[in-house]
Parts: sequence; C-alpha cells; structure tokens
Amino acid sequence: METQISKKIDYRFKIIYTVAITMIVAGHCGGGGIDFTFSGWFPYYELHLALFLFSSGYFYKKTAENNVGNYIFKKIKTLIIPLYIYNFFYGLIVQLLRLKNFQMGASLSVNSLLIQPIITGHQFIYNLGSWFVIPLFMIEIYNILLRKFFIKMKISECIFFVINIFLGSIGNYLSYKGYNQGIWLPLVRMLHFIPYYGLGIFYKYFFEKYEKKIPTRYLFLVIFILKFLIFLTGRNPTFTPSWCNDFSKYPFLPIIVAYLGIAFWCGLQLS
Repeated sequence: METQISKKIDYRFKIIYTVAITMIVAGHCGGGGIDFTFSGWFPYYELHLALFLFSSGYFYKKTAENNVGNYIFKKIKTLIIPLYIYNFFYGLIVQLLRLKNFQMGASLSVNSLLIQPIITGHQFIYNLGSWFVIPLFMIEIYNILLRKFFIKMKISECIFFVINIFLGSIGNYLSYKGYNQGIWLPLVRMLHFIPYYGLGIFYKYFFEKYEKKIPTRYLFLVIFILKFLIFLTGRNPTFTPSWCNDFSKYPFLPIIVAYLGIAFWCGLQLS
C-alpha cells in the first residue's frame, strides 16, 4: 500500500512548489543572495505566484467534485478560519507595539479585523502576505463550482483551459483600466490568477501524457519568445500581482510571460 501511494506523488511538482515559495521569499528580501531569475530573464514578481498556483492546480483532484459541499467546507476550515485567527493575533501584536511607539498597521476595528483581510490583506503590515489567501480560496471555489455545473456535459479540459485564459485576460484588462481598488481588488486578483491554476489542471489531465514526446530543447524556444516580447515591449514585462498594477494594455501579455516561465521550469524538471 505504501508503494502504491508513493507512486501517485509527482515530486517534480513538489520541487516546483519549493522553488515558487523560495522565489516569494527571495523576491521580498532583495534576492537574498539567490538568483532564480536566471540573470533577470524571469523576474520573481511575474512568476513566483503563477508557478505556485500552477502546482496547486496540478494537485487538484477531480474526485472532489463528488462532494462539493465537503470540499468548500474543507477550504473554509483550512484557509478562511486560520486567516481570521492569525489576523486577530497580528492585530493584537500591532496594538501592543504601539505602546512602545511602533506606529505600524491599522487599529483594531471591525474593518481591520473582518473586512480588510478580504479587500487588501495589508491591514496589519506584519501579516501582509496573507492577502493571497482570499484569491486562492476564490479560485478553488470558482473552479469546483464551474466543473460541477458542467459535469454532465462532459466539457473538455481544453474548453476549461480557454475559459480560464479568457477570464484572466478580463481581469488584467480591468486592472489596466484602474479597477484594482476597493472591492474590485480581490476580484481582479482572482481573475488574474485563474489561468495559472487552470494550467496546472490542464497539464495534469490533458497535456502530461504528451510530455515525453517533447524534447527539452524547447527551452531555447521559450527563451527566444521571451526575448522577442522584450524586444516588442521595450522592457522585460513584470507585474505586481498583490495590487494588480503595472499591467500593460495587452491583457494576454501577463499570461503569456508567466506561461513561458512555467514552461521553462517544467522543462528543467523534465531534463
């Protein structure tokens, strides 16, 4: 039994998870002496969360669609409840530090305790990384509800893949037009991330069976396309996913750039 379970775990994606988390930490620490950008080809902020969500999507199990209510309850228990517990804990820390004249973060209030964790996630500063929990929760709920709705129609994974890219492009366009503040922010965050989570599912259930037929030399093509995009745009496209800003007028560009980075790291795992 132990051998059978271990065979179901693809440690390549566990490694990608680890790389993504290391990128997140390094990106917030000025690199930290580690360069996973390959001399700036793949800046952290255009890739680390996309890579993390790609791996998360890969580990999605379709068996969850047999009991959607249980799946949603599990996500509330593992994501939302801890989010609010930790938010309250950090809120207390902020108030205690104010007694020592450390003026950082918001005061304890209904807004900072209950509302801002959903809107910005930056209310107490020290736990600002928790902003990612709400978009992740929204994506996972969106994904299973969409699949449950179409389950009897036997929709192809290719169709889901196209829908996800379309929604991601809408989110990027809304961000470019300035709809990345207030209650719009968690929505555009979610929409921006959907294509990366969806790519993980698409890769697992559709594309993975073809991966052995693809030579790892395709990495040169990935680099060529990226350099061509840099030539067209005049800069290495990079974005700020936490606030969904710095997006260009081309809504597909963030998705293409992140997909190139994901393809690059998948290629390294296959080589």
